[in-house]
Amino acid sequence: MRIFVVIAFLVASLPVWANETEAVRAYIEHDKRKLRPSKIASAVELVDPIVTISKEEGIDPMLTAVMIRFESSFRPGVVGKLGERGLMQVHGIALNGRKLATVRDEVRRGVVYLAACVRRCGSILGGINRYMSGRCDPIYNRPRARWRHYQWATQKFKGGKDEI
Repeated sequence: MRIFVVIAFLVASLPVWANETEAVRAYIEHDKRKLRPSKIASAVELVDPIVTISKEEGIDPMLTAVMIRFESSFRPGVVGKLGERGLMQVHGIALNGRKLATVRDEVRRGVVYLAACVRRCGSILGGINRYMSGRCDPIYNRPRARWRHYQWATQKFKGGKDEI
């Protein structure tokens, strides 16, 4: 009887997707309305760098995917109006004089900076705010919208909520 209860608990606590890679891939494929069909294939190729680099830096891969969606719509090499570069639209101060030669470089620089922001502010919401505005608080509306989208994506594609 005890074994059955333990197995039932483990099965009930499994996420909708078996692992982070599948959850991030499902999230990217779900957002087809913003991506042209030719861009969906290249966006799905980003799954491996997003998951591996995010895990190396201690950041939820879903958070990285959400930030990339908002910053560049999964388009590598994009340059913003203020000179932000890459998938995660990193400013010069976060680049430390480095060039973004590959997609992995673009993801790595953005994730390293996001991880530093989260650690410095002590929360994911504060980290998103610092990533976007340079300050941990007060929390602005745009970071709050990304935070809500991250919570939605985590619930829908991972089957649960991450820590706040």
